[in-house]
Amino acid sequence: LRRSSAAAPVLAVERFVRTTESSWSRDEADLAAADLALIEADEGPCAWVHAGRFVVYEAARRGAEALASIVEARALDPFDVRTLYFRGNLRRLLGDAPGAREDLVRVLDRRPDTLAAAEDLVALHLEAGAPDRALAVVEALVAADPASASSKPVRQLRQRTEVRVVRRARAAA
Repeated sequence: LRRSSAAAPVLAVERFVRTTESSWSRDEADLAAADLALIEADEGPCAWVHAGRFVVYEAARRGAEALASIVEARALDPFDVRTLYFRGNLRRLLGDAPGAREDLVRVLDRRPDTLAAAEDLVALHLEAGAPDRALAVVEALVAADPASASSKPVRQLRQRTEVRVVRRARAAA
């Protein structure tokens, strides 16, 4: 038997991993997005391809393209909580606090044990001067996952929030 000297074709998952596991500069992001476009050409419209494109553009600090990619991912799979979190986080970074708050609340409605969404929502409430709401988010997180209450990230989140509550109470007195 004669073995083929041709290399095996690159699989979609290999392209996806290669593009999303790297840090991309602004210029290299276009190359990664083109690689993701090849996946979409092979596989058809996929939410995960657009989520990958979001990761690439967000890492390259290209907010408008990242937002367009995550909006497309949400349109293709509106039930994906991860893309909802990504959109909420990006909205927060772009200064859309009400939109970010809405998305993060929806993430926590669907997955109340999502620490990253809780941290971002707490930060939004603290920035808005509502530490009581921030503390309520922490309490809901602990209620959703009681085992997490003793974890370092949750303890730190609770401590930061409680310090702000105390500072606000002192300032009001």
